[in-house]
Amino acid sequence: MVQLISSGDSAARARFVEKNFSAAGITNNGRDAQRIIKRLREQSGGVRLVSVERAGGNTFVTVHAPARQRLALINMGWDRTDSTKLRLVEVLKAWNPRVDSIQWPEKRLPESALKSVIEANVSRLAAAGGFSGTALVAHRGRIVFARGYGLANRDDSIANSVSTRYATASMGKMFTAVAIAQLIEAGRLRLDDTLATILPDYPNRERARSITIRHLLGHTAGLGDIWSHPVFARGKAYSSNRELAWLIADAPLLFTPGTKWSYSNEGYIVLGAVIEKVSGTSYEDYVRSRIFQPAGMTATANAGNDEVVPHRAVGYRPSDDDVLVVEQLRPNWTFLGETSKASGAGGAYTTVTDLSRFVQALRAGKLLGSIRDTLWVGRSPLPWDASTKYGYGFMRSAVNGREFLGHGGGGGGSGMDNNMSFSADGDWTVIVLGNIDPPGASDLATRLVALVSRQ
Repeated sequence: MVQLISSGDSAARARFVEKNFSAAGITNNGRDAQRIIKRLREQSGGVRLVSVERAGGNTFVTVHAPARQRLALINMGWDRTDSTKLRLVEVLKAWNPRVDSIQWPEKRLPESALKSVIEANVSRLAAAGGFSGTALVAHRGRIVFARGYGLANRDDSIANSVSTRYATASMGKMFTAVAIAQLIEAGRLRLDDTLATILPDYPNRERARSITIRHLLGHTAGLGDIWSHPVFARGKAYSSNRELAWLIADAPLLFTPGTKWSYSNEGYIVLGAVIEKVSGTSYEDYVRSRIFQPAGMTATANAGNDEVVPHRAVGYRPSDDDVLVVEQLRPNWTFLGETSKASGAGGAYTTVTDLSRFVQALRAGKLLGSIRDTLWVGRSPLPWDASTKYGYGFMRSAVNGREFLGHGGGGGGSGMDNNMSFSADGDWTVIVLGNIDPPGASDLATRLVALVSRQ
């Protein structure tokens, strides 16, 4: 791969795909693979190998582009039906190697030293272009560190701050899970109720009889990802979760419900429709009155992207051909869709302090009773990180012997990169919200969680 990138030989790229890709891979991803390899050559002028790691059905290759001072992580995904053939080649992330030189202490620190380390290291990360957003660290509900870095709006030179509202993407699955749990505690729903029971007019009757609320909460229903489905129109003003859920109700299941795990935005949109049906109100009204207001989350809203949202951060992402992320970033409005709104799958705008209030409300029992702990049980190991298990709307992981809960949101090409983690013992909360592509904010959150786990 390194030689192929550095050679710049178009005929060699074509031969590589023809020889190493499966038939389905050539059809679906062959041209993209050639384009990506070509762009890596054009943007880098040549690369050298840093590391190769095989994990499951993927080979991860890290390369260094010295002329551009960039590292890139390339995923070579192998075909499931023929492990000797590739199905795709993609760049998962690109970053400045200076980020890797930042040293994080691996010991217990007094609070003053802890704050100084965080301030110095996050400033270095931002200066290297590796982070744009806001970070918060709290100890037993008291904020130890909170500060914004970079720009919320590059056209108007508006800086990110503690008051900046970020598009949080899939972090909203926590709100959906809490809402479902509230309805269960109120006796209006049960974990093992089927869709046929709760949504009698759901268009796919066979599916409705086999999928339960439990399956949907835990991503074991066999549903897929609605955003990539051909019938989903990005930017259309869908009126409700019900409309979205009905849109692809006949898409094939990935597996028999309850037999496997697969992260599913569609599943949480169906849960949004369940909330609408059982509560008799819109998803937006329910989470505002039953979650945001009781928790004191005054800066959180499920607003559409065409609505005025004070202190909103614009997300920035590279163009599809900017594989090394060395060109000017562009706003993510086209990715979000001008009129899209939050759904059961996520999408609310919020601040780091509001999310801290959400954590405190959960811990204090303001939102849920004993069922809360059911949501926090880790059940399904993540395919990409076996040390982390998915529960019901929350992920659970062990870090240096300490248990942490939370959820992330965003991803490559979205202009969003967010993570919230809080220790199960009630001591620490780490929230990092970012308005550029990964890995800056999510990597920073990982570093901060490791740091506080030792305190």
